[in-house]
Amino acid sequence: MTRVADAAQLAYATARDWITITHNGRHFRSLHRAMRERGEAHGGIIVLPEKPPFLRLVLRAAMSLTWIATVRDSRSSLFTWGQLQERFEAGERLPGFTDDEVRLALGRS
Repeated sequence: MTRVADAAQLAYATARDWITITHNGRHFRSLHRAMRERGEAHGGIIVLPEKPPFLRLVLRAAMSLTWIATVRDSRSSLFTWGQLQERFEAGERLPGFTDDEVRLALGRS
């Protein structure tokens, strides 16, 4: 859905109770705020950095989804890679990921 407006992408995912993964943090943060102000729900949003190598990006997406699975209700929530990175830097680990994968996701290998 790369040629579809951000609001339409979020509406499509929300209708299916899906989480949206995006690089477009500025627009999706704005959509998230506007929906909260109107009292509207969405399926959840993950914002990932846009410039890492593809393997790092895939790993960050997988880690983000694993982390979000531990949250009771991710609907209408906005998650950023920075939030998970802070947890990793504080020593937290996710089940199913090795220390090497964490280092790769953090850009340290």
